[in-house]
Amino acid sequence: MTISSCGHRVGSVSVVTAMVTVGLVALCFLATPGWTRGNQSPCFMTQQAWQSRSVQPNSVQLSAIVFYGRRHHVRVLDKYLKQNLVSVGGLLQEVLWFVHTEDAEDIHWLNQTLLPSEPHYYKAATSGNFSSFYRELEDSRYYIKFDDDIMYIRRGSIEAMLHEKLQSRYWMVSANVINHPVLSHVHASLGALQTYRQQGREFVLGNSSFLDGSPFKSMDNPHGKCALGSMECAAISHYNFLANIDKEGGLDKYDFGTWDFNAFDGYPRWSINTFIFKGSDLNKEEILADDEKSIAVLLPEMKQVHSGAVGKAIVVHLSYKPQREDGLELQTNVAAHYVALARKLTGPLLDV
Repeated sequence: MTISSCGHRVGSVSVVTAMVTVGLVALCFLATPGWTRGNQSPCFMTQQAWQSRSVQPNSVQLSAIVFYGRRHHVRVLDKYLKQNLVSVGGLLQEVLWFVHTEDAEDIHWLNQTLLPSEPHYYKAATSGNFSSFYRELEDSRYYIKFDDDIMYIRRGSIEAMLHEKLQSRYWMVSANVINHPVLSHVHASLGALQTYRQQGREFVLGNSSFLDGSPFKSMDNPHGKCALGSMECAAISHYNFLANIDKEGGLDKYDFGTWDFNAFDGYPRWSINTFIFKGSDLNKEEILADDEKSIAVLLPEMKQVHSGAVGKAIVVHLSYKPQREDGLELQTNVAAHYVALARKLTGPLLDV
């Protein structure tokens, strides 16, 4: 399907599913150069691991939603989404690309490169406003929404989020997001972060095993300027993650089990960079242009429900607008490190 900046409505999109065959698995390995057992091959899953999964492929209708706008970031996200399609043993039956840009080059790349790269599972969605988009979603289908600058998805994250959502404890279920105004505060409290200091376009490990001397040290408000608006605070989150992922068990530092966003302080805002929900949760609601305010604050308060995050479901969010304005993307090599990581774990990326 080809779209313009005006786009088309989602409607009911047919889903093409596929069984994993020996031949497909072989092709998948060949398409992942440099793969080793320690890397996140999209193909590697033992029979024991398959049988022990809490959610089996096609047992639940599940679609991904991406609010698309920046092709340079999406080519990274694209690789992790393809690892989670049902055709390679994942849970995603389709990916809906909701166009949220008027940039002609980004739209051209979507139509001519991204969508044709996975024609059975990638679908162009509406480019109307958020409220009309959410109203088009199917009642019984589950959806996992990703920002277009999600730069890493840990294997098993989608399954862990769906499993938690199916328990019906939380209305909205978030991933454990690296670089997140609430969860960065949690990561610091768990001891997952150390001080990094800027040297040119890179950040190097400081002298402390903790956050002494960094802006995080004085961050008593998890919604404050540091975690949301500071290039330095964002870089500390990213460089710690990039170091921890290379260590045996390094990502275990971030696992808090589940985190209730509404346990104590009413309905504070939390960032909806990656979260899972059921279509009927939102398709009859009035969603503001600021959909995060509706989903994280106004609707749960009205309904008196809780939202939470899953510790094992680690994803990386690159940046917020204030962090970009503070120089995170233009004055550091953070984005380039995630491009390199994606190539290492998943193989070549689409050209842009």
